[in-house]
Amino acid sequence: MEKWEGALQAAEKGTLLRLRVTPRSRVNALEVSEGSLRVRLIAPPVEGKANELLLGFLSQLLDLPARRMELVGGHKSREKLVWIDLTLPEVRQRLAEVLRKKER
Repeated sequence: MEKWEGALQAAEKGTLLRLRVTPRSRVNALEVSEGSLRVRLIAPPVEGKANELLLGFLSQLLDLPARRMELVGGHKSREKLVWIDLTLPEVRQRLAEVLRKKER
C-alpha cells in the first residue's frame, strides 16, 4: 500500500478523495507530498475557478467525465474532499498509473 492511499476512502456509492490544493501554480500537477496527495492548479482561488479546474483536471487524470465527480467538502479551503463515481480499487489503480507515469 502506498502512503498516499490514506487519501482515499470508500463511500456508499463511490470513493472520497482528500486533496490539498495549491492555486496559482505555474502548471497543473498531481504530486505526493508527505504521504498525501497535492494538486497544483494554475487557476486563482476566486469565484470557484480553482474548484472548477480541479474537477476538470481530475477528470482528465482519471479518464472519467467530470459529471461523475463532485466537490463535497472544502469549497473555500485548500483541503478538498471530492466524491468520485468509481469504486475504491478503481480510483486507487487509476491514481497509481498516473503517479507511475509521472515518475518516468
